[in-house]
Amino acid sequence: TNHQGGDFHNHFYPAAQMLVTGEWRFMEPTATGTFNTLYLPVTFLLFVPLSQLPYLVAAAVWSMFSVVCLLLAATLGARLVGERLKSRLDSATLPTAAALTIGLLVSKIVVDLNLGQIDILLGLLLVLSAILLPHRSMQAGAVLAVVASFKIIGLLFLPWLLLRRAWQAAAALVVTYLLLWMVMIPWLGWEV
Repeated sequence: TNHQGGDFHNHFYPAAQMLVTGEWRFMEPTATGTFNTLYLPVTFLLFVPLSQLPYLVAAAVWSMFSVVCLLLAATLGARLVGERLKSRLDSATLPTAAALTIGLLVSKIVVDLNLGQIDILLGLLLVLSAILLPHRSMQAGAVLAVVASFKIIGLLFLPWLLLRRAWQAAAALVVTYLLLWMVMIPWLGWEV
């Protein structure tokens, strides 16, 4: 998939190139118009390595990475459900549940893959945080901070963690979120 007209083409790839070249102008006029995006600037750090590749190669790598994330999210998610339901499931149910989940989400998955969006990656990160939360709450909070750094709606996990009294996870979310933004200061300055 070459993602023409999608998020990879219009946002991720060009923004990462601008970060590398020092031409970053978030929400400011550029030579080709205004670079407006709903994505938070931290998101574009993920794409800096891909921005060094030719566009079609980078788009193919991103698509393959997204498919791997989808398969991991489905596998880990099914395993998580199996652990939570323990004896109520037989061995055939978990693969069926994973396949059914993918089947129900197929239209969203196809759109994400065609447009080169990050929602599949975010889904994997959410599954990882759910796996980590019971025993490694600080790591779970840090993973949720990455989600929130990519899409601001991820900050809605903070009140949820506080309501669950997952204090360490909540603190890790806040601290990691702030650290990720501090990493962007060399590129963005203090304006953002």
